[in-house]
Amino acid sequence: MEIPQTTLLALSLILFVGLFVPVFFNKFRLPFATSLILIGALIGPFGLGYLQENEVIEFFGFLGFTFLMFMAGLETKFELLKHEWKKILLMALLNSIIPFLVGFGVAYFFEYDFISAFILGIVFISSSIAIIIPTLKGAKLFNKDAGQIMISAVLLQDIASLIFLAVIFQATSPVTSFSLPIYFSILTVSVLLLKVFLPKISEYFLKKRMIFKSKENEEQLRFVIAVLVSVLFYFSLIGVHPILGAFLVGLLLSTVITSKEIKTKIHTLGYGLFVPIFFIISGMEIDFRVLIGFDVNNLILPAVVIGL
Repeated sequence: MEIPQTTLLALSLILFVGLFVPVFFNKFRLPFATSLILIGALIGPFGLGYLQENEVIEFFGFLGFTFLMFMAGLETKFELLKHEWKKILLMALLNSIIPFLVGFGVAYFFEYDFISAFILGIVFISSSIAIIIPTLKGAKLFNKDAGQIMISAVLLQDIASLIFLAVIFQATSPVTSFSLPIYFSILTVSVLLLKVFLPKISEYFLKKRMIFKSKENEEQLRFVIAVLVSVLFYFSLIGVHPILGAFLVGLLLSTVITSKEIKTKIHTLGYGLFVPIFFIISGMEIDFRVLIGFDVNNLILPAVVIGL
């Protein structure tokens, strides 16, 4: 298979930018993810135009987002979630209900219909967990109890917002052939089956069925990636967003994968290649020209910003 030279050039530029730019911006205490998003907006199609998206680059970005969520689940302290579930639930509820009411109120004030107002409220609920995770890591808070509670609460918010959006889209313009009750029944059963069987199957293969003992770590890494891709494929068939599937696989495997070497390789593979591409692509999709052509008589944009 021949890959276009423009794609190879774009990937090379993205990787070099991801290598050097965060080091520069770190002097100004700008987070790793934010610096890559800004540089992506600068060199992307809506900026200087040095980079253009294509299917290959978009796929690398998808893998970056997937690895980011998978590693977040893998590094989550499962025992902490059991003991601190009240704090997590309270934080998620407060950080969902209040923003939802504000977003809904803004749209309602400008006389948008109920569906539009509801969607804006859901947008207010959603948090950029892909930004929060590396930010907490940069602040060395991710592995502390406070950081774990934050991540768990934010993830609950994002899952809730995705479920609400799924309900709206399924009710207005169905994206799957299942009715809503069947859709959520399949999703619930799938999650429960994964929770019961995935750790057991993984432990069996990771610890008892490795073929080449001299290449144990390599086989474990391949097995983990194969499981991740398989679960994502299944979830995509039933119309579930990858954010849930990737985090769930990481969370369920966190009690099975105990080798620091395997975790280091996964982290190196993710942050060394895919994750920087994801953030730069996210920046490439930002079009600041919207602000240039802003109509001062249309107050919805400043109202949304102030509301947020």
